[in-house]
Amino acid sequence: SDDLSEGMTEAAALADALEEGLTELDAAEEGLSALLNKQAEKPALQLTPLDSDAPYRNQLFRSLEEINARVGALTDDVRAGALADDVKAISDQTFAISQFLLELADLGKARTESDWMEDISAGGESRQNGSIRSSENNGDVSAETNAGGVVGAVTLELSFDQEDELDLSSLLSGGAKYWIYAVVGDCRNHASVSAKKSAAGGIAGRMNYGAALDCASGGAVSCGGDYAGGVAGFSSGTLRGCMTRGSISAGNYAGGIVGYGNNVQGCLTMPDVQRGAEYCGAVAGDVTGTVLENYYSESAVGGVNGFSFTGQCDAVSYEELVELSGNAELFCTITVTFVAEGRTVASVTVPFGGRVESLPNVPDRDGTYWKWDSFDNDAIFRSMTVEGCYVGPATTLSTGEDVPRLLVEGTFYEGQTLWVTEYSGALPEPEQAPLDALTVTVNDYAGTLTVRLRQEEDCRVYVSGEDGFTEVHAVRDGSYLVFPLENGGTFCTVPHKKSPLPYVLAGCGGGAALAGGAALIARKRKKKKISA
Repeated sequence: SDDLSEGMTEAAALADALEEGLTELDAAEEGLSALLNKQAEKPALQLTPLDSDAPYRNQLFRSLEEINARVGALTDDVRAGALADDVKAISDQTFAISQFLLELADLGKARTESDWMEDISAGGESRQNGSIRSSENNGDVSAETNAGGVVGAVTLELSFDQEDELDLSSLLSGGAKYWIYAVVGDCRNHASVSAKKSAAGGIAGRMNYGAALDCASGGAVSCGGDYAGGVAGFSSGTLRGCMTRGSISAGNYAGGIVGYGNNVQGCLTMPDVQRGAEYCGAVAGDVTGTVLENYYSESAVGGVNGFSFTGQCDAVSYEELVELSGNAELFCTITVTFVAEGRTVASVTVPFGGRVESLPNVPDRDGTYWKWDSFDNDAIFRSMTVEGCYVGPATTLSTGEDVPRLLVEGTFYEGQTLWVTEYSGALPEPEQAPLDALTVTVNDYAGTLTVRLRQEEDCRVYVSGEDGFTEVHAVRDGSYLVFPLENGGTFCTVPHKKSPLPYVLAGCGGGAALAGGAALIARKRKKKKISA
Protein backbone atom coordinates (compact mmCIF):
# COMPACT_ATOMS: atom_id res chain seq x y z
CA SER A 1 0.00 0.00 0.00
CA ASP A 2 1.02 3.64 -0.32
CA ASP A 3 1.29 3.95 3.49
CA LEU A 4 3.59 0.96 3.68
CA SER A 5 5.80 2.23 0.85
CA GLU A 6 6.04 5.61 2.51
CA GLY A 7 6.86 3.90 5.81
CA MET A 8 9.65 1.85 4.22
CA THR A 9 11.10 5.02 2.71
CA GLU A 10 11.08 6.68 6.12
CA ALA A 11 12.62 3.56 7.67
CA ALA A 12 15.45 3.67 5.15
CA ALA A 13 16.02 7.32 6.00
CA LEU A 14 16.10 6.40 9.65
CA ALA A 15 18.72 3.74 8.96
CA ASP A 16 20.91 6.37 7.35
CA ALA A 17 20.39 8.61 10.37
CA LEU A 18 21.33 5.74 12.64
CA GLU A 19 24.63 5.22 10.79
CA GLU A 20 25.43 8.91 11.29
CA GLY A 21 24.47 8.62 14.95
CA LEU A 22 26.71 5.60 15.35
CA THR A 23 29.64 7.53 13.89
CA GLU A 24 29.04 10.24 16.51
CA LEU A 25 28.71 7.55 19.18
CA ASP A 26 32.06 6.04 18.18
CA ALA A 27 33.63 9.50 18.45
CA ALA A 28 32.06 9.94 21.89
CA GLU A 29 33.42 6.58 22.96
CA GLU A 30 36.90 7.51 21.79
CA GLY A 31 36.71 10.77 23.74
CA LEU A 32 35.49 8.98 26.83
CA SER A 33 38.19 6.32 26.53
CA ALA A 34 40.90 8.97 26.31
CA LEU A 35 39.33 10.80 29.25
CA LEU A 36 39.28 7.68 31.41
CA ASN A 37 42.67 6.46 30.08
CA LYS A 38 41.20 3.16 29.00
CA GLN A 39 43.17 1.05 26.56
CA ALA A 40 40.71 -1.79 26.08
CA GLU A 41 39.80 -2.36 22.47
CA LYS A 42 36.13 -2.02 21.58
CA PRO A 43 34.57 -4.05 18.76
CA ALA A 44 33.39 -2.07 15.83
CA LEU A 45 29.64 -1.64 15.47
CA GLN A 46 28.19 -3.11 12.27
CA LEU A 47 24.89 -2.10 10.73
CA THR A 48 23.25 -4.47 8.31
CA PRO A 49 22.29 -2.36 5.28
CA LEU A 50 18.73 -2.42 4.06
CA ASP A 51 18.10 -4.77 1.18
CA SER A 52 15.17 -6.61 -0.30
CA ASP A 53 16.35 -10.03 0.93
CA ALA A 54 15.88 -9.36 4.70
CA PRO A 55 12.91 -7.81 6.50
CA TYR A 56 13.83 -4.23 7.19
CA ARG A 57 12.35 -4.24 10.67
CA ASN A 58 14.49 -7.16 11.89
CA GLN A 59 17.64 -5.53 10.54
CA LEU A 60 16.88 -2.26 12.28
CA PHE A 61 15.92 -4.00 15.50
CA ARG A 62 19.25 -5.81 15.61
CA SER A 63 21.00 -2.48 15.06
CA LEU A 64 18.93 -0.85 17.77
CA GLU A 65 19.73 -3.64 20.22
CA GLU A 66 23.44 -3.17 19.60
CA ILE A 67 23.11 0.59 20.02
CA ASN A 68 21.28 0.12 23.31
CA ALA A 69 23.98 -2.27 24.53
CA ARG A 70 26.69 0.25 23.63
CA VAL A 71 24.79 3.10 25.30
CA GLY A 72 24.29 0.95 28.38
CA ALA A 73 28.04 0.31 28.59
CA LEU A 74 28.71 4.02 28.38
CA THR A 75 26.29 4.83 31.19
CA ASP A 76 28.35 2.73 33.57
CA ASP A 77 31.16 5.27 33.19
CA VAL A 78 29.20 8.46 32.59
CA ARG A 79 27.19 10.07 35.37
CA ALA A 80 27.26 13.81 34.74
CA GLY A 81 28.41 16.48 32.31
CA ALA A 82 27.85 17.24 28.66
CA LEU A 83 28.88 13.76 27.50
CA ALA A 84 26.17 12.25 29.70
CA ASP A 85 23.62 14.53 28.05
CA ASP A 86 24.79 13.37 24.61
CA VAL A 87 24.49 9.71 25.56
CA LYS A 88 21.04 10.33 27.02
CA ALA A 89 19.95 12.05 23.80
CA ILE A 90 21.11 9.03 21.74
CA SER A 91 19.25 6.70 24.09
CA ASP A 92 16.07 8.75 23.80
CA GLN A 93 16.37 8.69 20.00
CA THR A 94 16.63 4.90 19.93
CA PHE A 95 13.43 4.68 21.95
CA ALA A 96 11.74 7.04 19.48
CA ILE A 97 12.90 4.95 16.52
CA SER A 98 11.68 1.75 18.16
CA GLN A 99 8.33 3.39 18.74
CA PHE A 100 8.10 4.43 15.11
CA LEU A 101 8.99 0.99 13.77
CA LEU A 102 6.42 -0.80 15.92
CA GLU A 103 3.73 1.72 15.07
CA LEU A 104 4.65 1.32 11.42
CA ALA A 105 3.85 -2.37 11.67
CA ASP A 106 0.38 -1.57 12.95
CA LEU A 107 -0.65 1.21 10.59
CA GLY A 108 -4.25 2.22 10.95
CA LYS A 109 -4.68 0.64 14.41
CA ALA A 110 -5.59 2.98 17.28
CA ARG A 111 -4.05 1.70 20.54
CA THR A 112 -4.59 2.90 24.10
CA GLU A 113 -2.32 2.22 27.07
CA SER A 114 -4.50 -0.67 28.18
CA ASP A 115 -3.93 -2.30 24.77
CA TRP A 116 -0.18 -2.52 25.17
CA MET A 117 0.45 -2.52 28.94
CA GLU A 118 -1.07 -4.50 31.81
CA ASP A 119 -0.14 -4.32 35.50
CA ILE A 120 -0.51 -7.85 36.89
CA SER A 121 1.02 -7.09 40.31
CA ALA A 122 -2.24 -7.25 42.27
CA GLY A 123 -3.51 -10.40 40.57
CA GLY A 124 -2.45 -12.77 43.33
CA GLU A 125 0.30 -14.47 41.34
CA SER A 126 3.54 -14.89 43.28
CA ARG A 127 6.80 -14.40 41.43
CA GLN A 128 10.35 -14.26 42.67
CA ASN A 129 11.50 -11.64 40.21
CA GLY A 130 10.03 -8.19 40.57
CA SER A 131 9.13 -8.51 44.24
CA ILE A 132 10.33 -7.44 47.68
CA ARG A 133 8.92 -9.55 50.50
CA SER A 134 9.19 -9.78 54.29
CA SER A 135 11.61 -6.88 54.59
CA GLU A 136 11.79 -4.80 57.76
CA ASN A 137 13.25 -1.34 58.35
CA ASN A 138 14.21 0.21 61.69
CA GLY A 139 16.37 3.12 60.49
CA ASP A 140 15.25 6.64 59.68
CA VAL A 141 15.11 7.42 55.95
CA SER A 142 15.53 10.81 54.29
CA ALA A 143 15.95 11.87 50.67
CA GLU A 144 15.34 14.71 48.24
CA THR A 145 12.53 12.82 46.47
CA ASN A 146 10.95 9.37 46.56
CA ALA A 147 11.76 8.43 50.15
CA GLY A 148 10.37 5.12 51.42
CA GLY A 149 10.89 2.90 54.42
CA VAL A 150 11.38 -0.16 52.19
CA VAL A 151 11.64 1.07 48.59
CA GLY A 152 12.12 4.55 47.19
CA ALA A 153 10.38 4.28 43.80
CA VAL A 154 8.59 1.49 41.96
CA THR A 155 9.28 2.73 38.44
CA LEU A 156 11.91 2.72 35.71
CA GLU A 157 15.15 4.48 36.61
CA LEU A 158 18.00 5.44 34.30
CA SER A 159 21.54 5.92 35.49
CA PHE A 160 21.68 9.42 33.97
CA ASP A 161 19.73 10.84 36.90
CA GLN A 162 19.03 8.63 39.87
CA GLU A 163 16.41 11.06 41.21
CA ASP A 164 14.55 11.62 37.93
CA GLU A 165 10.84 10.95 38.29
CA LEU A 166 10.41 8.94 35.09
CA ASP A 167 7.12 7.46 33.96
CA LEU A 168 7.63 4.06 32.39
CA SER A 169 4.91 4.68 29.82
CA SER A 170 6.93 7.51 28.26
CA LEU A 171 9.74 5.09 27.41
CA LEU A 172 7.82 2.01 26.29
CA SER A 173 6.66 1.44 22.77
CA GLY A 174 2.97 1.37 22.07
CA GLY A 175 3.46 -1.23 19.37
CA ALA A 176 4.24 -4.09 21.76
CA LYS A 177 2.49 -5.80 24.65
CA TYR A 178 3.96 -5.39 28.15
CA TRP A 179 3.17 -7.01 31.47
CA ILE A 180 4.31 -5.32 34.66
CA TYR A 181 4.90 -7.20 37.90
CA ALA A 182 6.24 -5.29 40.92
CA VAL A 183 5.11 -6.34 44.40
CA VAL A 184 6.13 -5.11 47.84
CA GLY A 185 4.61 -7.70 50.15
CA ASP A 186 4.45 -8.31 53.90
CA CYS A 187 7.04 -5.62 54.68
CA ARG A 188 7.37 -3.57 57.87
CA ASN A 189 8.65 -0.10 58.67
CA HIS A 190 9.21 1.15 62.23
CA ALA A 191 11.14 4.38 61.56
CA SER A 192 10.48 7.90 60.30
CA VAL A 193 10.62 8.74 56.59
CA SER A 194 11.09 12.22 55.16
CA ALA A 195 11.53 13.78 51.71
CA LYS A 196 12.62 17.35 51.14
CA LYS A 197 10.85 17.81 47.81
CA SER A 198 8.18 15.20 47.02
CA ALA A 199 6.84 11.69 47.60
CA ALA A 200 7.46 10.13 51.01
CA GLY A 201 5.86 6.91 52.21
CA GLY A 202 6.22 4.53 55.11
CA ILE A 203 6.73 1.64 52.66
CA ALA A 204 7.34 3.30 49.26
CA GLY A 205 7.88 6.88 48.24
CA ARG A 206 6.46 6.65 44.70
CA MET A 207 4.68 3.74 43.03
CA ASN A 208 4.01 4.42 39.38
CA TYR A 209 3.17 0.71 39.03
CA GLY A 210 2.92 -2.39 41.16
CA ALA A 211 1.23 -3.25 44.42
CA ALA A 212 1.91 -2.99 48.15
CA LEU A 213 0.23 -5.96 49.81
CA ASP A 214 -0.17 -6.72 53.54
CA CYS A 215 2.45 -4.15 54.60
CA ALA A 216 2.56 -2.18 57.85
CA SER A 217 4.22 1.06 58.88
CA GLY A 218 4.33 2.70 62.29
CA GLY A 219 6.72 5.59 61.65
CA ALA A 220 6.17 9.29 61.05
CA VAL A 221 6.13 10.37 57.40
CA SER A 222 6.80 13.94 56.30
CA CYS A 223 7.37 15.72 53.01
CA GLY A 224 8.44 19.28 52.36
CA GLY A 225 6.52 19.25 49.08
CA ASP A 226 3.58 17.13 47.93
CA TYR A 227 2.59 13.50 48.55
CA ALA A 228 3.05 11.83 51.93
CA GLY A 229 1.33 8.64 53.05
CA GLY A 230 1.61 5.89 55.62
CA VAL A 231 2.17 3.30 52.87
CA ALA A 232 3.01 5.38 49.78
CA GLY A 233 3.32 9.06 49.03
CA PHE A 234 2.14 8.65 45.43
CA SER A 235 0.66 5.48 43.94
CA SER A 236 -0.80 4.61 40.56
CA GLY A 237 -0.87 0.94 41.53
CA THR A 238 -2.72 -1.01 44.23
CA LEU A 239 -2.48 -0.79 48.02
CA ARG A 240 -4.28 -3.67 49.70
CA GLY A 241 -4.46 -5.12 53.19
CA CYS A 242 -2.02 -2.58 54.66
CA MET A 243 -1.97 -1.07 58.16
CA THR A 244 -0.43 2.23 59.27
CA ARG A 245 -0.16 4.35 62.36
CA GLY A 246 1.72 7.60 62.85
CA SER A 247 1.90 11.27 61.94
CA ILE A 248 1.65 12.33 58.28
CA SER A 249 2.50 15.79 56.95
CA ALA A 250 2.98 17.32 53.49
CA GLY A 251 2.46 20.54 51.60
CA ASN A 252 -0.41 18.91 49.67
CA TYR A 253 -1.76 15.36 49.46
CA ALA A 254 -1.30 13.82 52.91
CA GLY A 255 -3.07 10.58 53.82
CA GLY A 256 -2.91 7.84 56.44
CA ILE A 257 -2.48 5.21 53.70
CA VAL A 258 -1.51 7.24 50.61
CA GLY A 259 -1.11 10.88 49.70
CA TYR A 260 -2.41 10.45 46.15
CA GLY A 261 -3.55 6.98 45.15
CA ASN A 262 -5.34 4.81 42.65
CA ASN A 263 -6.68 1.59 44.20
CA VAL A 264 -6.88 1.41 48.01
CA GLN A 265 -8.60 -1.66 49.43
CA GLY A 266 -8.96 -3.31 52.82
CA CYS A 267 -6.53 -1.02 54.69
CA LEU A 268 -6.59 0.01 58.36
CA THR A 269 -5.06 3.18 59.75
CA MET A 270 -4.84 5.24 62.90
CA PRO A 271 -3.12 8.39 61.60
CA ASP A 272 -2.33 11.84 62.86
CA VAL A 273 -2.70 13.76 59.61
CA GLN A 274 -1.30 17.26 59.77
CA ARG A 275 -3.43 19.37 57.48
CA GLY A 276 -1.64 20.51 54.34
CA ALA A 277 -2.75 23.25 51.99
CA GLU A 278 -5.04 20.88 50.05
CA TYR A 279 -6.09 17.22 49.92
CA CYS A 280 -5.74 15.61 53.35
CA GLY A 281 -7.50 12.47 54.53
CA ALA A 282 -7.33 9.75 57.16
CA VAL A 283 -7.08 7.13 54.38
CA ALA A 284 -5.95 9.19 51.36
CA GLY A 285 -5.39 12.77 50.40
CA ASP A 286 -7.05 12.04 47.07
CA VAL A 287 -7.89 8.93 45.00
CA THR A 288 -8.73 8.47 41.33
CA GLY A 289 -9.51 4.73 41.31
CA THR A 290 -11.19 2.25 43.63
CA VAL A 291 -11.61 2.84 47.37
CA LEU A 292 -13.13 -0.13 49.17
CA GLU A 293 -13.49 -1.39 52.76
CA ASN A 294 -10.94 0.84 54.46
CA TYR A 295 -11.26 1.76 58.13
CA TYR A 296 -9.68 4.45 60.28
CA SER A 297 -9.77 5.60 63.89
CA GLU A 298 -8.64 8.52 66.04
CA SER A 299 -8.37 10.94 63.10
CA ALA A 300 -9.31 14.60 62.99
CA VAL A 301 -9.97 14.48 59.24
CA GLY A 302 -12.31 12.34 57.12
CA GLY A 303 -11.38 9.38 54.95
CA VAL A 304 -10.53 10.83 51.51
CA ASN A 305 -9.91 14.55 51.17
CA GLY A 306 -11.81 15.06 54.41
CA PHE A 307 -14.91 13.03 53.42
CA SER A 308 -15.95 9.51 54.39
CA PHE A 309 -18.29 7.18 52.55
CA THR A 310 -19.81 3.98 53.90
CA GLY A 311 -18.18 0.91 52.45
CA GLN A 312 -15.22 2.89 51.17
CA CYS A 313 -13.59 4.54 54.19
CA ASP A 314 -15.42 4.26 57.50
CA ALA A 315 -14.56 5.77 60.86
CA VAL A 316 -14.61 3.23 63.71
CA SER A 317 -13.72 3.24 67.39
CA TYR A 318 -10.29 2.28 68.58
CA GLU A 319 -11.59 -1.01 69.97
CA GLU A 320 -13.22 -1.88 66.64
CA LEU A 321 -10.04 -1.08 64.75
CA VAL A 322 -8.00 -3.35 67.02
CA GLU A 323 -10.52 -6.14 66.51
CA LEU A 324 -10.49 -5.69 62.73
CA SER A 325 -6.69 -5.90 62.77
CA GLY A 326 -6.71 -9.17 64.69
CA ASN A 327 -5.20 -7.44 67.74
CA ALA A 328 -2.19 -6.34 65.72
CA GLU A 329 0.62 -5.02 67.87
CA LEU A 330 0.77 -1.96 65.63
CA PHE A 331 -2.52 -0.74 67.12
CA CYS A 332 -2.31 -2.25 70.60
CA THR A 333 0.65 -0.10 71.58
CA ILE A 334 1.55 3.53 70.97
CA THR A 335 5.00 4.70 69.99
CA VAL A 336 6.38 8.10 70.93
CA THR A 337 9.48 8.88 68.91
CA PHE A 338 11.90 11.51 70.21
CA VAL A 339 13.89 13.19 67.44
CA ALA A 340 16.73 15.65 68.10
CA GLU A 341 18.04 17.56 65.08
CA GLY A 342 16.90 14.88 62.64
CA ARG A 343 18.26 11.97 64.70
CA THR A 344 16.00 9.54 66.55
CA VAL A 345 17.11 9.58 70.19
CA ALA A 346 14.58 7.08 71.50
CA SER A 347 11.29 5.39 70.65
CA VAL A 348 9.13 4.73 73.68
CA THR A 349 6.26 2.23 73.43
CA VAL A 350 3.31 2.66 75.79
CA PRO A 351 -0.16 1.10 75.99
CA PHE A 352 -3.02 2.94 74.34
CA GLY A 353 -3.83 5.81 76.71
CA GLY A 354 -0.60 5.30 78.67
CA ARG A 355 2.11 7.81 79.53
CA VAL A 356 5.85 8.31 79.04
CA GLU A 357 7.42 8.07 82.46
CA SER A 358 10.61 9.99 81.65
CA LEU A 359 12.03 11.96 78.74
CA PRO A 360 15.27 10.82 77.09
CA ASN A 361 18.44 12.80 77.77
CA VAL A 362 20.32 14.73 75.09
CA PRO A 363 23.88 15.91 75.92
CA ASP A 364 24.41 19.61 76.60
CA ARG A 365 26.25 21.57 73.94
CA ASP A 366 28.19 24.85 74.13
CA GLY A 367 26.57 25.92 77.37
CA THR A 368 23.04 25.10 76.15
CA TYR A 369 20.77 22.17 76.93
CA TRP A 370 18.12 20.29 74.96
CA LYS A 371 14.48 21.13 75.64
CA TRP A 372 11.75 18.81 74.30
CA ASP A 373 8.60 20.34 72.87
CA SER A 374 5.65 20.11 75.23
CA PHE A 375 3.05 17.39 74.68
CA ASP A 376 0.31 15.69 76.67
CA ASN A 377 2.33 13.12 78.55
CA ASP A 378 -0.40 11.91 80.89
CA ALA A 379 -2.61 10.05 78.40
CA ILE A 380 -1.28 9.24 74.92
CA PHE A 381 -3.79 7.97 72.38
CA ARG A 382 -1.79 8.24 69.17
CA SER A 383 1.72 7.72 67.97
CA MET A 384 3.66 10.92 67.70
CA THR A 385 7.06 12.39 67.08
CA VAL A 386 8.41 14.80 69.68
CA GLU A 387 11.12 17.25 68.70
CA GLY A 388 12.77 20.15 70.47
CA CYS A 389 15.71 22.53 70.36
CA TYR A 390 18.78 23.64 72.24
CA VAL A 391 18.14 26.55 74.62
CA GLY A 392 20.28 28.48 77.03
CA PRO A 393 19.71 27.88 80.76
CA ALA A 394 17.72 30.39 82.79
CA THR A 395 19.69 32.57 85.20
CA THR A 396 16.80 33.75 87.39
CA LEU A 397 13.75 32.17 89.02
CA SER A 398 11.11 34.22 90.80
CA THR A 399 8.04 33.84 93.01
CA GLY A 400 5.96 35.07 90.07
CA GLU A 401 4.34 38.32 91.18
CA ASP A 402 4.28 41.36 88.90
CA VAL A 403 6.99 42.76 91.15
CA PRO A 404 8.49 39.56 92.58
CA ARG A 405 8.79 39.29 96.32
CA LEU A 406 11.84 37.07 95.96
CA LEU A 407 14.18 35.99 93.17
CA VAL A 408 17.09 33.58 93.07
CA GLU A 409 20.02 33.67 90.66
CA GLY A 410 21.96 30.67 89.36
CA THR A 411 22.05 28.34 86.34
CA PHE A 412 18.67 26.63 85.96
CA TYR A 413 17.46 24.05 83.48
CA GLU A 414 14.13 22.81 82.24
CA GLY A 415 11.98 21.41 85.04
CA GLN A 416 13.72 23.25 87.87
CA THR A 417 11.30 25.27 90.00
CA LEU A 418 11.62 27.74 92.86
CA TRP A 419 9.80 26.86 96.09
CA VAL A 420 9.51 29.39 98.95
CA THR A 421 7.84 28.37 102.25
CA GLU A 422 7.31 30.08 105.59
CA TYR A 423 9.71 28.99 108.37
CA SER A 424 8.23 28.40 111.83
CA GLY A 425 11.24 27.10 113.78
CA ALA A 426 13.44 28.81 116.35
CA LEU A 427 14.96 32.13 115.24
CA PRO A 428 17.88 34.25 116.48
CA GLU A 429 17.23 37.16 118.86
CA PRO A 430 13.68 36.02 119.71
CA GLU A 431 13.03 39.31 121.54
CA GLN A 432 12.69 40.94 118.11
CA ALA A 433 9.96 39.94 115.65
CA PRO A 434 11.54 39.00 112.28
CA LEU A 435 10.24 40.65 109.14
CA ASP A 436 10.75 37.50 107.00
CA ALA A 437 11.52 33.88 107.84
CA LEU A 438 11.58 31.78 104.65
CA THR A 439 12.98 28.50 103.34
CA VAL A 440 14.16 28.63 99.70
CA THR A 441 14.51 25.49 97.54
CA VAL A 442 15.13 24.82 93.83
CA ASN A 443 14.57 21.18 92.90
CA ASP A 444 17.48 19.24 91.36
CA TYR A 445 19.91 22.07 92.08
CA ALA A 446 23.14 21.81 94.02
CA GLY A 447 25.12 24.79 95.20
CA THR A 448 24.68 28.30 96.51
CA LEU A 449 21.85 30.58 95.39
CA THR A 450 21.99 34.34 95.23
CA VAL A 451 18.80 35.58 96.87
CA ARG A 452 17.22 38.92 96.01
CA LEU A 453 14.61 39.82 98.64
CA ARG A 454 12.28 42.77 98.16
CA GLN A 455 12.64 44.67 101.44
CA GLU A 456 12.39 48.45 101.75
CA GLU A 457 13.65 48.55 105.35
CA ASP A 458 17.31 47.96 106.11
CA CYS A 459 17.67 44.70 108.00
CA ARG A 460 20.13 42.29 109.39
CA VAL A 461 20.05 38.93 107.54
CA TYR A 462 20.62 35.59 109.24
CA VAL A 463 20.96 32.27 107.39
CA SER A 464 20.73 28.74 108.71
CA GLY A 465 23.76 26.51 109.00
CA GLU A 466 25.10 23.52 110.91
CA ASP A 467 25.61 25.68 114.01
CA GLY A 468 22.29 27.49 113.80
CA PHE A 469 21.71 30.93 112.34
CA THR A 470 24.60 33.21 111.51
CA GLU A 471 24.51 36.73 110.17
CA VAL A 472 25.59 37.33 106.56
CA HIS A 473 26.40 40.51 104.76
CA ALA A 474 23.51 41.77 102.62
CA VAL A 475 23.94 44.35 99.87
CA ARG A 476 21.27 46.89 99.05
CA ASP A 477 20.24 46.97 95.33
CA GLY A 478 17.32 49.33 94.96
CA SER A 479 14.36 47.79 96.72
CA TYR A 480 16.11 44.45 97.13
CA LEU A 481 18.53 43.00 99.63
CA VAL A 482 21.03 40.65 97.96
CA PHE A 483 22.78 37.85 99.89
CA PRO A 484 23.97 34.23 99.42
CA LEU A 485 22.04 31.19 100.62
CA GLU A 486 22.64 27.46 100.26
CA ASN A 487 19.89 25.74 98.26
CA GLY A 488 17.25 24.43 100.65
CA GLY A 489 18.40 26.79 103.41
CA THR A 490 16.42 29.19 105.60
CA PHE A 491 16.97 32.89 106.17
CA CYS A 492 15.34 35.52 108.33
CA THR A 493 15.55 39.28 108.40
CA VAL A 494 15.56 41.28 111.63
CA PRO A 495 15.19 45.07 111.84
CA HIS A 496 18.14 47.02 113.10
CA LYS A 497 17.81 47.90 116.87
CA LYS A 498 17.27 51.55 117.77
CA SER A 499 20.50 52.39 119.56
CA PRO A 500 20.04 54.07 123.10
CA LEU A 501 23.39 55.86 122.77
CA PRO A 502 22.03 59.35 121.84
CA TYR A 503 19.78 59.43 124.96
CA VAL A 504 22.60 58.37 127.26
CA LEU A 505 24.83 61.06 125.90
CA ALA A 506 22.14 63.69 126.45
CA GLY A 507 21.75 62.64 130.06
CA CYS A 508 25.49 62.89 130.66
CA GLY A 509 25.58 66.34 129.14
CA GLY A 510 22.79 67.50 131.46
CA GLY A 511 24.58 66.09 134.52
CA ALA A 512 27.74 67.93 133.57
CA ALA A 513 25.86 71.17 133.32
CA LEU A 514 24.30 70.69 136.71
CA ALA A 515 27.65 69.87 138.22
CA GLY A 516 29.12 73.00 136.69
CA GLY A 517 26.29 75.10 138.13
CA ALA A 518 26.79 73.67 141.61
CA ALA A 519 30.51 74.44 141.50
CA LEU A 520 29.81 77.97 140.42
CA ILE A 521 27.38 78.54 143.29
CA ALA A 522 29.75 77.03 145.79
CA ARG A 523 32.53 79.27 144.56
CA LYS A 524 30.45 82.32 144.84
CA ARG A 525 29.39 81.40 148.30
CA LYS A 526 32.97 80.83 149.28
CA LYS A 527 33.96 84.18 148.00
CA LYS A 528 31.30 85.77 149.99
CA LYS A 529 32.43 83.94 152.98
CA ILE A 530 36.02 85.03 152.49
CA SER A 531 35.14 88.58 151.87
CA ALA A 532 33.03 88.59 154.90
